[in-house]
Amino acid sequence: MIEIAPGVHAVVNRVELDGRVSWVPAGRRGREPACVYLIDCGGEALLYDTGLPAHREAVLDELRRALGGRRLGIWLSRMVEPDSTGNALALLEALPVHRVLNATHTDPLRMLTHRWREFGPDRGVSVERLPWGRRFRLGEREFEPVQPAARVIATSWLYDPTAKVLFTSDFFGHLARSNGDESPVATTSEPAPTAAEIGEHLMAKYEWLADADTGPIRRRLETIFAEHEVEVIAPGHGCVIRGAEAVRQHLALTLEALRELGERAAL
Repeated sequence: MIEIAPGVHAVVNRVELDGRVSWVPAGRRGREPACVYLIDCGGEALLYDTGLPAHREAVLDELRRALGGRRLGIWLSRMVEPDSTGNALALLEALPVHRVLNATHTDPLRMLTHRWREFGPDRGVSVERLPWGRRFRLGEREFEPVQPAARVIATSWLYDPTAKVLFTSDFFGHLARSNGDESPVATTSEPAPTAAEIGEHLMAKYEWLADADTGPIRRRLETIFAEHEVEVIAPGHGCVIRGAEAVRQHLALTLEALRELGERAAL
């Protein structure tokens, strides 16, 4: 577990890129950080996503140590996809979870398991679907649900105004590492990918971009970053992007990648 911003920690595991990982280009090799994020809210904490089932015991061990018995809220950024929800049931069973949150139209527990009734108000768990753009409080901290710029299924981003962190689920995950010893945090001290490389990564995850007008996506991205002061981008997979300059750099490259994809689709 590493601190990526004041009070915000990433529980980092790694996925080997060997041609079998569906959300990256088939030829990409290396080790990709796979992160869930624990935010300190004083007497309780918020977890953004629950991690891949392959990392279950490592995630649980880290959370038990970090929580120290405090209550936990869980934000599920995407329904059904295992890197978001894969350990949700295990966390509900093992940890003092009292809120399950998202900002989509789906009921997360109904989507996750036929046992959803076991984890309702009778167990002290509040299942909440929150509106976009309206801040909510958990413990001593506020958060804002952010409607994503692009998504495959029901997805919700989250903004922490205290630490200026934007949690982006399966977007901005274009940075991997050559091995597991390298830092999972990227800054401007290292070479950035090209817009073409980011576009290749986007196409692996969002195949529909091949036929899309990307103008609305670019405008939505620009609006999100104009309305929120972002110093850290925290994706569910791929390196964390830290520092205002690095954020600006990767935003500009992503906008350029989307522009190029839109032009290609229009041909």
